[in-house]
Amino acid sequence: MLKRNPSALWTELGSAVAILNITSGRYFEIQGTGTDLWRWLEQPCDIESLIARLILKYSVEPEQAHRDILVFLNQLRSNELLEDATASSF
Repeated sequence: MLKRNPSALWTELGSAVAILNITSGRYFEIQGTGTDLWRWLEQPCDIESLIARLILKYSVEPEQAHRDILVFLNQLRSNELLEDATASSF
């Protein structure tokens, strides 16, 4: 299960999403299908549910949705904007 990093500040700017990683001070802008994925990651979810939602909304092929989502999630992870929702915090 994955979810957005709660310490990432974000806002919608028209059809885009602007995100600030307050730890690194880096700013990011997401557009297109990435904005939907970012919104859907508000609640913990798994990759399969993201794929299903993307296919339903955009009529994309499952293989393409899977590849694109993995690329997007890896970018979020590498910039500390995504975390494992199943990890315990003590």
